[in-house]
Amino acid sequence: KLTQDPSMVLTPTLTLYLDANDNLNKAVGKGPGTLYQTHKETQKPPFVAKAAEIQYFPAESMAVFKGDAKASQGENSYSAPEIRYHIDKDSVLSYGGRVNLVILPKSLKK
Repeated sequence: KLTQDPSMVLTPTLTLYLDANDNLNKAVGKGPGTLYQTHKETQKPPFVAKAAEIQYFPAESMAVFKGDAKASQGENSYSAPEIRYHIDKDSVLSYGGRVNLVILPKSLKK
């Protein structure tokens, strides 16, 4: 488990890459059940993603989800072979094939 407020990576195998000053450059989680979660804004549900591999780049405020990537925030969901999540911009980009996106209109939300 890697925690850097407000983000967390939970994974069976975690590899950390540090710079010369022992600052975290990159974290790579692999294996079944690999999960990323961040909760930047208390008025929104947490952003949660699962994938075969998760790469977390704290200095770039980015996470990359590879291999059957699935992400959700509340009732909204997103899936693709690869998803790149820009944490500071709260935006996602997909790569590598078919994308499935479900966004519920605000008028239908409870």
